Parts: sequence; C-alpha cells; structure tokens
Amino acid sequence: MRKKQIEVLWRGKANQFPYRIYIPTTKNDVETMEDFEKLSLMTRHHDGYIREVAIVKLMKLFPSASIPYLVQLLGEYVMEIHLTIIGQIIPQQNRGA
Repeated sequence: MRKKQIEVLWRGKANQFPYRIYIPTTKNDVETMEDFEKLSLMTRHHDGYIREVAIVKLMKLFPSASIPYLVQLLGEYVMEIHLTIIGQIIPQQNRGA
C-alpha cells in the first residue's frame, strides 16, 4: 500500500503534504526557488537529489518552518540526505554557541 499524504502537527497546526510527487524539475530549478510552498513540496520529490537540494534551501531560508520537512526526511532511508541535514545543523549550532 502506497502512502498518499503525510500529516504533521507543528505549532498547533496540522500540515498535510504528499508522500511523493512526480513532477519534472531539475536541481538548478530548485536551487533558484525562494518560495516556501514550492520548496517544501520539493522535499517530497521522487528524486532524492531534488529532495536534498530542497531541504538545504528550505533550512537556509525558513529555518523554523522547515522542521517538519527535515524530520520527515530523517525518517526516510536515504542516508545521504541525513548527512546533508546534519551537516547544515552542526555549523548553525556552532555559530550560536
């Protein structure tokens, strides 16, 4: 059975987004995006490279709002995305210290 929607409760609001999307796009397209809705949707793309670029951009532009999306990606099986997320978090913690 294939998951259709993911629901995450964040700051008292239920957020629903698709488990996967299948739309044509490129890493370059995602790298130029600055819209929260578009970037958050790209974190659900079927291509792991697109998801990785999208979560990095989302974390940089919308650090707090990106949390439900990065948590969802950490729950998935792609270790390279996990390492990318951790690589983004550690420098931010060091700057805050």
